[in-house]
Amino acid sequence: MVTEIDPICALQAAMEGYQVTTMDEAASQGDVFVTATGNIDVITIDHIRHMKDRAIVCNIGHFDSEIQIELWTNHGKYKSEVYVLPKHLDEKVAALHLDKLGVKLTSLSAAQANYLNLPRSGPFKPEHYRY
Repeated sequence: MVTEIDPICALQAAMEGYQVTTMDEAASQGDVFVTATGNIDVITIDHIRHMKDRAIVCNIGHFDSEIQIELWTNHGKYKSEVYVLPKHLDEKVAALHLDKLGVKLTSLSAAQANYLNLPRSGPFKPEHYRY
C-alpha cells in the first residue's frame, strides 16, 4: 500500500499495481510502515495505536541526527560530496528486523564463504550493488 499527497505519484503507484490509500486506512492493515517524506505527522500516535501488534515502523529521510553526529565527531574527514552508506550498515539494519518477523536467516559455512571470497558475516553484495 502507498499513501500519497501528490496526485501524479499516486497515479504512478496505482498504475504499478499498488493500492493507494490514506494512512488512516492503512494503519490497521500493514505489517511494516516506511516513511520517506521528510514531513511531520505522517505516522501519528493515533496511527500507531491502530497498528497490529509487532508492526514495524521505519523512518528514513527525516532527521539527520545520525548524519549531524557523524559529521561532528569526524569533522574534516568528509569532502563536500554525496556519500553512500556502507553495505554492512544496510545489512545490519535489515538483520535487526528479521527476528521480529520470524525470519530465520541462513549463515554461510566457512567453505561457502571461502568459495565466494566473502566474510561469513558479510557484506554479501559489493558496495555498488543496489537492491
